Amino acid sequence: MSTPKKPEYRHIGKYRPRKDAREIVTGKCIYLDDFKMKDMLHAKLMPSPYAHAMIKDIDTSKAEALPGVYAVVTYKNQPEFSKEFLQGLPPVKKVCDQHLRYVGDCVALVAAESEELCEEAIRLIKVDYEVLPAVFDIEQAKADGAAQLYPGFFENNRYEKDLGFGDEKMLFAVERGDCDKACEEADYVYEGTGYFETNPAPLAPEPPEMIMYYDDINNKYLMWATAQSDRVPKMPPDVGRMPADAVIESRVFNVGGSYGNKQEMTLMCLYTALLSRLTGHPVRFRMNKEDQLTIHEMRLGSRFTARFSIKDGIMTSVKGHWYVMPGYTDDAGYCITAVGLGEMQVALAKCQNWDIDTCMYATNTISCGTVRGFGGQELKSAMMPVIAHMLADMNIDPVQFFHDNFVHAGDRYMWRDCNWWTCHEVDYRQAILEAAEKFGWKEKFKGWYKPTAVNGSKRIGVGVSIHGNGDVGEDNSEAIVRLHTNGSVILNQSLVESGQGQRAACAKMVAEVLNVPFESVTVTNTGTVDNPVEFGLCGSRGTLTSGTAATRAAEDALRQLQAMAAAVFRCSPTEIETCDGFVWVSNKPDNKLPWAAIIPYSTSITGFGRWKANYAQPNMCINFVEMEVDVETGEAKLLRELIGTDVGQIIDPKACEMQLQASIGSAMVDTGTFEETIYDYYTGRIMTNNLIDYKWRPFNEFPPIDLVIKESQPNISRFKAVGVGEISGSAGAAAIAMAIGNAIGKPYMKYPATPVNVLQALKEG
Repeated sequence: MSTPKKPEYRHIGKYRPRKDAREIVTGKCIYLDDFKMKDMLHAKLMPSPYAHAMIKDIDTSKAEALPGVYAVVTYKNQPEFSKEFLQGLPPVKKVCDQHLRYVGDCVALVAAESEELCEEAIRLIKVDYEVLPAVFDIEQAKADGAAQLYPGFFENNRYEKDLGFGDEKMLFAVERGDCDKACEEADYVYEGTGYFETNPAPLAPEPPEMIMYYDDINNKYLMWATAQSDRVPKMPPDVGRMPADAVIESRVFNVGGSYGNKQEMTLMCLYTALLSRLTGHPVRFRMNKEDQLTIHEMRLGSRFTARFSIKDGIMTSVKGHWYVMPGYTDDAGYCITAVGLGEMQVALAKCQNWDIDTCMYATNTISCGTVRGFGGQELKSAMMPVIAHMLADMNIDPVQFFHDNFVHAGDRYMWRDCNWWTCHEVDYRQAILEAAEKFGWKEKFKGWYKPTAVNGSKRIGVGVSIHGNGDVGEDNSEAIVRLHTNGSVILNQSLVESGQGQRAACAKMVAEVLNVPFESVTVTNTGTVDNPVEFGLCGSRGTLTSGTAATRAAEDALRQLQAMAAAVFRCSPTEIETCDGFVWVSNKPDNKLPWAAIIPYSTSITGFGRWKANYAQPNMCINFVEMEVDVETGEAKLLRELIGTDVGQIIDPKACEMQLQASIGSAMVDTGTFEETIYDYYTGRIMTNNLIDYKWRPFNEFPPIDLVIKESQPNISRFKAVGVGEISGSAGAAAIAMAIGNAIGKPYMKYPATPVNVLQALKEG
């Protein structure tokens, strides 16, 4: 399998210093915390001390009497306009509710002149609670006689299935073929259950924060947020969480990281919208690190139980259930699981027989939601160790299995939108083989449950897992490109900068199309009013979707420029060339005219481009890890990681490397070793509520990371680039579980690999 020759570009594939880099590293960049508004109030919530309770009585009189307090809102006095402010999918959870469903649920909302005053007011609120029985896991939630979180809505705490996200119906089951017949004809049938229920916290350095101001003259809400998208946080009216006629205009400054987790921020939107409209003031709701770890969204809990069949190394059937724990509410649960089901088919693309459904149960735990690895990491981390056990029983090399089963051109799968998609021009097998070779898989993998090396009590083991998704093409994007007489270019596109460098990537694509210096292209500030529609940077989608929209807008502007220049030069538009703000006829390069001579004075050329959702081009990352396990202490240490991928075409080499290196932390690879949200299941309280108790790897403890980056040039867009950032570490936890099993000489599949869990596995062996 040969790789097509790469085109020679002026900007694409070459490093260009980001325009915002100096401001970021010198502290001159504007973040939301730098933004102040006149007469702005601050907001805090009074959290429930109980996992499940009813408010019998509440007295807020002393808090309301405190000078500087503008509002104290409870279920008793919630304003009429906010009665339709709801959380969840489907929207069933009231913003201020008498029924409390987790430790941290909103008992009261306070708006005051300072955060300290909010806290003082909260201390003055007196509450009489009726404590109710709580359910903390799936077995408790679905048991007969279990406490009901949403009586009248969810029977036995199980979420409804036939749900949509906006106007799109979500995939909740994959059913095709005949699983029983496939099992009869198989070489081997295996049943098992995998668990990934630790709710890792994707702890972005900048905590969630939002400012909302209700413009009563124009009857709309003005929002500023630390979100990684300016469109998604304004979606509550679109999905039934606010009245459909509510209008939200959103703006975002620079964002100090998100990792997918500051995508929606629905809770903050509802709180600040209520308080700003009620008080007539701008209202800021700002979380600290403890809030971020205890009341902001975590990753879904996941349990996967299935029967697999395999023949000639190819998976032939998958039948079972994916049990999902969204906590007390979830704003994207069935969208997350719909994507996960699609990603499972991408990983096992040769399988023709499926009978898998999702079962989601509400529990008295923290709300879960959007996190990078959206759906696939939750499912694969639970599913892949089960598959590993099957492969071990059959003595099949996992690299060979992934090579033979992962999606490539012509394979069909159903994606989150319930539509069938046929995989476009893609073949990741060469990338898989080259990554295995660079890692030294053949030399290091001694066979299942055999260590690579033994040094006293320390054993070395290797593991591998694979991940990919179709979300590189998800949802729609629009862009506008304007050419000015002075040779400058404006890209109107709402691209939030939260670390990915996507604004610079799209600017490079525009500069490449127009053959102008990278420095000539300026990207507008984000904002849903000042820019065309842009879904936002998530799911690795930015490179293909936003990049293609920007490319097409630049191409449209270029066509107009060529047509105008052709009229001046009296030639065909196809004969016109342009470079650095000049145009000429291709065979007469000495007769150049500046754009100013072509574009009429006091006007500009405006081009428009659009990307429409297309899930036919999945991406791929394969993660190899080397683990050292001390069988006496149980300590498991990540020694080395290698990531293999094929990005189609690198847009910027440093940005690409950065995205892949980010696979280690942020609720990714390290969820296999120590990241975990720990509950006291007697009280329902989260115990890991600070940066000491919540274990997280600092940068100076990163292991060596090797990369294999192929550029196969698939014909999917002008620059043939496939996004890859989000998925870079999604397979890491499953690879770690495999490596530990090979190190200790027996199956291992419990997350995270704490000394206690490793020693327990050794004891049970």
